[in-house]
Amino acid sequence: MSAPTSADALAQELEIRQGLARLFEAAMRDGRTPPLTALESVARALGAVYREIAAVHLDPAGCPCGWKPEEGDLLALSEAMRGGARPARPPRTDLHRMEPAGHA
Repeated sequence: MSAPTSADALAQELEIRQGLARLFEAAMRDGRTPPLTALESVARALGAVYREIAAVHLDPAGCPCGWKPEEGDLLALSEAMRGGARPARPPRTDLHRMEPAGHA
């Protein structure tokens, strides 16, 4: 199996994001659940999924893919969540390509 292309990875991430958004919306449907409570439920569910996947990969007869859970995985997941929550940065300006606005 070949590694996913950038477009494949982006499409997969979008599909996961849309699925999580649907779950969030379902949790909010009763009108009484605060948004952060629903998001915390999504985060706990993701943690539980990680735990289940990690358990399968610790079993010698488990998944043959070769991945092994590591101590830093939860930190990496936490950082990925932080990165996804931050606003997108505007592109850096390339001073070489800018038109001069005037003279000093």
